[in-house]
Amino acid sequence: YGMGRVGSQLWKEFRNSKIQVDYIVDKKMGKKTQYYEDIPCLDLESEIPSTDIIIVTISSQIESVVSELRKKVKCQIRTINDILFVS
Repeated sequence: YGMGRVGSQLWKEFRNSKIQVDYIVDKKMGKKTQYYEDIPCLDLESEIPSTDIIIVTISSQIESVVSELRKKVKCQIRTINDILFVS
């Protein structure tokens, strides 16, 4: 979730790897465009398909976004901080 600076950088890293990005969830992008470099763009009001993991890359309103996503999906949801600052 989130295609700001952090989400865009993460996408660039994934694009050059074997990690498949199934879709992007972003409040603004989902309303503006349906695709970003051939990847479907959704917003929180969309039906969100099953996937292995959703990574939340925004820095504000993290808890509310994670809460909304948990209502819609059964997959793992991790924040970028969970991934970068594993203790």
